[in-house]
Amino acid sequence: FEFAAIERQLKVPQVGLQDLDKRASGSTRQLELELDAAKAELDSKESNHRLNVEKLATTEARIEACTIRAPVAGQVLHATVVDKVSGLKIAIQEGMSVRAGQTLLQLWNREQVKMKTRIGEAWISTARKGMTSTVRLDAFSDLEISGVVDDVSVYPVARPASGTAEYETTIRLTGDSSLPLRPGLTGEARITVQSLPSVLKIPKDAVLWRDSKAYSILHRDRSWEARQVQISTGDGTICVVSAGLKEGEEVVRNAEQYGDKITWP
Repeated sequence: FEFAAIERQLKVPQVGLQDLDKRASGSTRQLELELDAAKAELDSKESNHRLNVEKLATTEARIEACTIRAPVAGQVLHATVVDKVSGLKIAIQEGMSVRAGQTLLQLWNREQVKMKTRIGEAWISTARKGMTSTVRLDAFSDLEISGVVDDVSVYPVARPASGTAEYETTIRLTGDSSLPLRPGLTGEARITVQSLPSVLKIPKDAVLWRDSKAYSILHRDRSWEARQVQISTGDGTICVVSAGLKEGEEVVRNAEQYGDKITWP
């Protein structure tokens, strides 16, 4: 009986040891599962991190591509577009539809101010790049600013109601740059096409054309005399006479009104 009792006592720690083995095995398995889960979570986070790094690099590249750097210093202004309803020029604003290649921004550089004007088709053949010009702005009507023709377009702008073609011409102002000039100022430009010192000139309406010949009408002894003259050039309002008249002789204006009073040769 004592031997049997000792055997039973020996089985108690064996059972406890087996129970501890089972518990240890279960804990190891649980730890292994937790370790595998932690590794899987780490792999997922590392993959997401790589994706975020690539996304950040792409975003930075896009931001760099969208960054506009001006070639010169100046004040940035929104470009203008023509309103289809009113026909007026308005500045580009947020929400407007734009197209590829459209000018969205402009630089206002006080050192390189330019003026845009239009030249009618009757005078476009006389305008050349590099010609001198004088500009009188409405804001500074008492000042004349010197300029140089910078560009003459070879294509006409939209024809006005009169049907006369006009060509856009750019004049670069070379005068005093300290003037408080502002974008959008309007004025008048005069381009020096030719300089002729000491010439005889008469108003354009004092010239009457007949059979491709130019005549001026003089009033002498209560009668009208048509005298043929030679016109060398003009500016649209004044004609330069190279022969046929002398300085001091009086000619009539609006010569067309006197055409029926003259006996033509």
